[in-house]
Amino acid sequence: MPHSTKNTIQPTKANRISSITDLLPHGKAHAVSMSHLADVFGCSERDIRSMIHQARCDGAIIAGDSSGYYLPETREELMRWYRLAKKRSLSGLKDLKAARQQLRELEGQQSLDV
Repeated sequence: MPHSTKNTIQPTKANRISSITDLLPHGKAHAVSMSHLADVFGCSERDIRSMIHQARCDGAIIAGDSSGYYLPETREELMRWYRLAKKRSLSGLKDLKAARQQLRELEGQQSLDV
């Protein structure tokens, strides 16, 4: 049976958060895809999203867009990512506003039905 030459890093779950920032390149020009990170870590893309989310919650500044994930190298890269993340967050809040309104309407219908 041939020996696999694929280099994968399989850190323990506790080490994954710091490992993700250690493996991310500096600068948008060197961004890496989620699928590449999943291959390197030997895990799913969902696990990568979770690792990135946790690292961000712990204070890591990890930029990500259609080009992949990277550590911002310049003020402009950081500002570009900040604006994108803010826009996504505000969009999510608008989605919640519509859901909240729908819930209020349904609650009103229930009280009338009783």
